Amino acid sequence: MKPFDSDPHIDAAAYWLVLQQSGSLDQQQQQRFKQWLAADKKNREAWHKAQRLSGMLRNVPSDISRSVLGLQQTSKRNFCKALAGLMVLPVGGWWLLRDSSTKPEYPQIATVKGEQRQVTLTDGTSVKLNTDSRVAIDYSQNRRNLIVLTGQVMVETAADPQQREFWVTTDHGRLMALGTRFTVSSSVAQTQVAVLEHAVRIHPERHHEYIEIAAGQAVVFTESSIGQPQANALTASAWSRGQIVADDQRLDAFVAELERYHRGMIRVEPAVARLKISGVYQLNDIDGIFNTIEQTLPIRVQRPRPGWIIVSAK
Repeated sequence: MKPFDSDPHIDAAAYWLVLQQSGSLDQQQQQRFKQWLAADKKNREAWHKAQRLSGMLRNVPSDISRSVLGLQQTSKRNFCKALAGLMVLPVGGWWLLRDSSTKPEYPQIATVKGEQRQVTLTDGTSVKLNTDSRVAIDYSQNRRNLIVLTGQVMVETAADPQQREFWVTTDHGRLMALGTRFTVSSSVAQTQVAVLEHAVRIHPERHHEYIEIAAGQAVVFTESSIGQPQANALTASAWSRGQIVADDQRLDAFVAELERYHRGMIRVEPAVARLKISGVYQLNDIDGIFNTIEQTLPIRVQRPRPGWIIVSAK
């Protein structure tokens, strides 16, 4: 492929990126941008790839920015040349944008049901995986990206001698660590982020705005929406301390979460499913948890065979 035989979605994304970074986007252009973003999934994919380059435009000289803004009357080739000149990177910013459309096989780390695992990445960043979780490591000369494929992780970022930003990617969007310690929980429906130190910037997949949350806060987001930040980061990250926290929670919901750590089967009878439970419990003692709640709730806990637990009414 020739360097400037470019994809129209990539071209458009790069055009909008330059406009937004220049601060010259008026109200009419903002509306056009929103319409373009909503019109095609490929536009959204290209836009999020282009956002990877946003940090590289912070110190662009104004005369270069202005030369790129008059694009309506220029050819695609001339625009690509201008953009290539704008992004001066060791590997070429344009190629970083283009190459991100591929899906290479990245090294992966995983845990099985009932296992937690802590690893240190090549840059010194610490990653703790919760039970039944999987991540991929996408590190290059220009970026650090942790892809959460499923489950939960706690990340404590290390200072990078190459000054690369640290990103986490889930099915619902991306988030940038701002010198921080935080947890990410990715499910089919949503992603939850809880910040324990400093801050995190969250970019949902189909949402053109971002939100920044600080230490002590947690928030849930989907591809197209961001919830209100809540001051419950310690509760949301309890698993990273080996705990499970219930706050007036239904028994069946509590047990469903607890079963993720149990290498066996747990069944809650409908007669007791709506009972409410509160407390902080240690995940390394599943049997102890059931012994405790059996004393505080009107339930009976049976263990008919190894690994099987049945919760019913007394």
